[in-house]
Formats: sequence, C-alpha cells, structure tokens
Amino acid sequence: MFRLALTVIPLCALFIFSAPALAKNTKSTVELIQFQTALSEMNRLKPLQNPRYKLSKNILNRRMIDQHKKVVGEVQDAVIDIGDNGKITSLLVDFDRLHLRQPVFLNYETLGISPTANGYQIASSAGNISEFYPELLANIQTASGDDGNIFSLSSVLGRTIKTSKGLRIGDVHDILFDQTGAFVKGAYLNLSYKTIRKKGIAVPLDVLNFTTSNGYINVSIDQKYADMIIAFVKNQ
Repeated sequence: MFRLALTVIPLCALFIFSAPALAKNTKSTVELIQFQTALSEMNRLKPLQNPRYKLSKNILNRRMIDQHKKVVGEVQDAVIDIGDNGKITSLLVDFDRLHLRQPVFLNYETLGISPTANGYQIASSAGNISEFYPELLANIQTASGDDGNIFSLSSVLGRTIKTSKGLRIGDVHDILFDQTGAFVKGAYLNLSYKTIRKKGIAVPLDVLNFTTSNGYINVSIDQKYADMIIAFVKNQ
C-alpha cells in the first residue's frame, strides 16, 4: 500500500502542476478556433460590398444635423475605443453651415449624438451649438491621445501592419463599421506577404494592436493570427 501511495502521489503532483499549462493551451486553442470562425463569417461575402458593413467613406463627410433636423456641418473624423467594443467615442465635426471657423471634437454620449440614415444627429439646436462652441474649442485635443485602445479613423487608414515578429504583412485598407455607423466591427487589410500580393481580407478589430509613438499610430498583429490569415487567403 505504501509503495502504491508513492507511485500515485508523483502522478497527482504532475497533474496538479500541469493543469495551469493545460488550461492555457485550451484557452489558446479556443481563441484560434473562434478567430477561424470569425474569418469565415466576415469573408463569406466580399466585405467591401457586404451591406452589413459601412466603410470609412460612409462615415467621413457624413452630415451632422441638429435636433430640428437642420444640417449644421459634416463629420471629418471619428474616434474609436477598441476597449469598448469598437464604439465611437467622439466625432470631429466642421460646423461650416454655422460659420464656425475650426472643427471640434464632440463627445458622442455627452452631447447625445446618434446615427441617422445619412449622418449623425446631435441633441442640440443650431443656436445652442453656437453658444457652447467656444468651450469645445478651448478643450480641443488630439483624437488619438496616448491610449492604445483609442484611435482616430484617419490615423489608421493606410497604416502598415507588422506581426509580433516584426514581419510586414500589409496595410489597413479600410475600417468596417456596423450598419448604424456607431460601432466598428473589423478592419479590411490589403495583404502583401511573400507570394501574396494585394489580397484583401476582413478581420475582427480585436486581433489588431494599436500603439502610439510620438503621435504616430503603429499597427501590429500576433504572429499566430497572421499565419492563420495567410493560410486562409491561400485556401480561397
């Protein structure tokens, strides 16, 4: 019995110390399966022609209307928070119709902004906008900031994408919004890697990493996801 116990204890210890590693590997496998599923779903139809998505051109230059549905300006940029499911946090708006000289950032929630069929509506009248405009102008700040979870739409379009191993695989061709234009669903990449040239593919937004250095946005992706993207494109 004693000898049996000596045999069993080391085996139990081995299982205990291996459990965290096993859990980690299981989680990684699940994430890869989920990513593979997302790639298949997002690219089932041509992403740039898929009615489920609005492209950057459908967001930039959108009309801004007041609470009375009067056109007061147009959108020049959008700030997105990856950490909040790709939600738009603010819009850079040029109130040219109100003859206000400089574009300002409007907080999406604070100012009660909501998407409409062809633009965005602010929960204020044209007169009220003119009144609080000086305050907005005084508090204006850069869109991207230093938070890696937040970036402006214009700052990432065309940016080179590198893997975690420093390999260049392509660039960000477009950002894909949901049908309302309130949330980002993914990114459309132009791939240029080895024998792959100018191949496009849509990927979930959360697999891309955004970092800011001296006001410049860098975009990267983990090598394991990059390898899956390359394999996916080759099999199309």
